[in-house]
Amino acid sequence: MTAAISVWLCILAASPAALTLLSGFPLWFKTNFFVHRYSGFLFLFHYLTAWYFYNTDYAYYKDSVLPWSLPLNGVVQAVSAMYTFTFLSKRTDPGGFFGDRGTMSYSFVKENLFYQLLVLTGAFYYTDKGYLFATGTVLGQILETLFTFLPYVLLRPLFPKTHFREALGNNTRYSSEGNRGFYYYGVWVIKVFYVSIKHLGFLIMYIRFINGFDAADQELLLGWVLANAGTVSIAVFLSTLRFKKVMNPRLAYSTYVIMAYAPFYFLLRLAPTIWSHAQLLPVVIVSLVINFGPVYLQKGYQVLIMFAFHAYRQGLLPALV
Repeated sequence: MTAAISVWLCILAASPAALTLLSGFPLWFKTNFFVHRYSGFLFLFHYLTAWYFYNTDYAYYKDSVLPWSLPLNGVVQAVSAMYTFTFLSKRTDPGGFFGDRGTMSYSFVKENLFYQLLVLTGAFYYTDKGYLFATGTVLGQILETLFTFLPYVLLRPLFPKTHFREALGNNTRYSSEGNRGFYYYGVWVIKVFYVSIKHLGFLIMYIRFINGFDAADQELLLGWVLANAGTVSIAVFLSTLRFKKVMNPRLAYSTYVIMAYAPFYFLLRLAPTIWSHAQLLPVVIVSLVINFGPVYLQKGYQVLIMFAFHAYRQGLLPALV
């Protein structure tokens, strides 16, 4: 990674975390929700530390615990939030996350754990040790299959599901008059991000499953997952700062959007490798189209893909497409 890119990444990664730390300074010393508050404080330092070593000493970073310990910290944060904020609204919509009024719903808090688990899995799977565990042990193969092909089939139903259409429909409820347009289009921006990253994430996992990445690609993969780890956790922090009125609503949401799209930088750098596996693109495109159809069709397709990839790995299928 060139020095110029390294500096750019440091600025990109550090700015949202530093902004969150500084904006939330008055909150860090309050005594309510002590455990969750200070573990969140440590997460931000953990995040900055991970980026520091990723950019300055990648050889150390890739073999250290940092690639997967940060997402593990994010999982701990999500579980802590589930047990701390039980008093939040039990509505099934996202609540005030996509607006400047009110708090996010408890359903949204619980749902966040699912995405934290996806990031943690990817972070471990993209390391050398993680891939060896996934392909060389029975437990690893079970987890590999679950998180590569079936996370939305077997795991997703265990968590609440909030919908972007509810956020759009409740725009007047959760947004002040002056910000309704901003949040309305802001929800669409994040919806496009979510649909895109869900299926691009499938593609990355599929290529990893067939061992299609080299050492240079691995550096970009670990950057991709590190950026996602920050987005999934810091987005919640930013919403809290907005609710506490210590950060401007538009600034908080705009920072979230920037963080959400930042990982695409790494995908652009991975484009040559992705294109070398262009035969997988139809698999993902069909998945994307089916995503807007019946749930049973989505699940059935993922099960079919699972069998196809395993057959290919075992040499029972000459080609995937």
